Amino acid sequence: MVDPHTIATFTFAHLRRDPRFRKKFPWVHHTVICVDSDRVTDVLSGQMRLHFPEGGTIACYFPEEHRFVFVRVGAYGQARGGEGVPGWSYTDDGRLVIDDKGATVTMGEVVKFIYDESRRSSAGLPKSERQTGSTSTREAERALALT
Repeated sequence: MVDPHTIATFTFAHLRRDPRFRKKFPWVHHTVICVDSDRVTDVLSGQMRLHFPEGGTIACYFPEEHRFVFVRVGAYGQARGGEGVPGWSYTDDGRLVIDDKGATVTMGEVVKFIYDESRRSSAGLPKSERQTGSTSTREAERALALT
């Protein structure tokens, strides 16, 4: 069986080469790829801070659903959603801060919540101004013979 991180990495690379994907998600760049079960602290405090400290996109792969959900974070746009949830806040420059002292919160939980909240509030925005998005990975996974 192939590791979900490997599937996520190769599937995302395949998607990025597709002009239809780039047209649908022009704002997806400076991307950290993760799997829904990855811990928030590893992704945000680890990978994002190390590779893209000025901000970028989280591409969270949901293997059971065969889809990616994208969330913009940091200097490239505020990650909307999470307001009113204990332990979640945003800095003045739009960075998402999650109090996860127990290191138990997963990226899947965070991304789904932000995506659901943002989808309701940004439906009328131009594609370049959207903060979240989602796409199926089934076609790319089949093309790569990963599933």
